[in-house]
Amino acid sequence: MVVIERPTKIMNKLIAIDTPADGEALTFVAANDEWQPIAGGGGGQSNTSSNSGTGDGWALPKVASDLPFKSFIGELNKIILTANAADITATLGTDVVILTGAQTLTDKTLTAPIMTAPALGVVASGDISACTSINQVLVTPALGVPSALVLTNATGLVNAGVDGAAAIAVSKLAPITFTDVIPCVLEVPQGTDAFPDVHALATQGSKITGIVMPTATDSTINFKFICPQDLAATPGLIIRVMTLTLSANTTDAVNLTLSQRFIGDTENADQAFVTNDGVAAANYNVADTIESYDVHDMTPVNSPVAGDLCTGQIFRDISADAAGDVIIIGISAHIDRVMS
Repeated sequence: MVVIERPTKIMNKLIAIDTPADGEALTFVAANDEWQPIAGGGGGQSNTSSNSGTGDGWALPKVASDLPFKSFIGELNKIILTANAADITATLGTDVVILTGAQTLTDKTLTAPIMTAPALGVVASGDISACTSINQVLVTPALGVPSALVLTNATGLVNAGVDGAAAIAVSKLAPITFTDVIPCVLEVPQGTDAFPDVHALATQGSKITGIVMPTATDSTINFKFICPQDLAATPGLIIRVMTLTLSANTTDAVNLTLSQRFIGDTENADQAFVTNDGVAAANYNVADTIESYDVHDMTPVNSPVAGDLCTGQIFRDISADAAGDVIIIGISAHIDRVMS
């Protein structure tokens, strides 16, 4: 009987195992100068998986000989995953809209968005159109003013104001022009025949104050006001004189002449008035011929600028009328202004 012994060396190096497992492989370990079985067995290299870099990884811990990875899960109408033979394709669903450049968002419902305008920019006209249920904050653009119709046909705006205010301007208002009425201060120049008076009204038994311009002699009244800011491009100016007759007269008219002077804060106030056309009042053809109220609008040739001290003078020439005593109950300046 011939006995064949298991070799104990390979290439004249010892084998450090007496009972190898089925399929077990050897590797040479120089530090021990011998052949040793590979750790982990199984006839191959012991492999693991790992994630590179930061963020959420896909690799999971190895289980026996299995290297598992996390799965991808899409979301309805937002991220759609399609499994192909060699890859997985991810596409955006119908609920996802990416705006770049000059694209427009139309007929979309925005849920809890935060819309940030670009710094140093102005939202252009019509950028947000026909939106509903915008229920979060629109961030104020830096150094920008929204153009007209930034939001058009928008409904359901809740808590969508500038910096979280409750209201938002759906469109920028166009500048509004309006006529401002400014009461004038009345004064009686020294040496004239006009005089302040309290007049008792005949019918109601009440009284009214004013300055009387008598029918016996020529008389003068001075007035003044400060021209306001924000004037319209062509502001215009009307001086309105309100009179009351103190005697019965249905045929004659009072003849008044306006002179004025507009003075800036660096100008000399001690200068002559600029004379304008006289204004003849309409006849007092009213049922109550005593104490009849009338309005005389006078248009100066020139108009003041914002901040001017506007001084004026009303002169009554009795040689041109015979309407009896007239009381000036008020003078007002009417000038066009603009609000944006």
